[in-house]
Amino acid sequence: MLTGDKFIGIYCLIDDMLKSIHHSEDSRRRISDSEVLFTAIISALYFGGHQVHALGYVKQTRLVTYMLDKSRFSRRLHELEGLLFAPFHQVIRWGII
Repeated sequence: MLTGDKFIGIYCLIDDMLKSIHHSEDSRRRISDSEVLFTAIISALYFGGHQVHALGYVKQTRLVTYMLDKSRFSRRLHELEGLLFAPFHQVIRWGII
């Protein structure tokens, strides 16, 4: 079931984890690495891995104020490949989904 509380919990978990490892990112970016990872994780959990559907949902519901297009999102996600597994594993382990 898609609920706002779950999404907020997932996003906060990812953001806190990135802060705890002192992850730095370019301040000129319009969308944070936390938001990219958040979208990738909800894509895997709720949209069967279809990133386009997750991007559309995030845009439509305004969970993220500005969202990248499909191509740029994929490039950013590949940049963050090493960081993706840890938050996804924690979300599953803590039973947020």
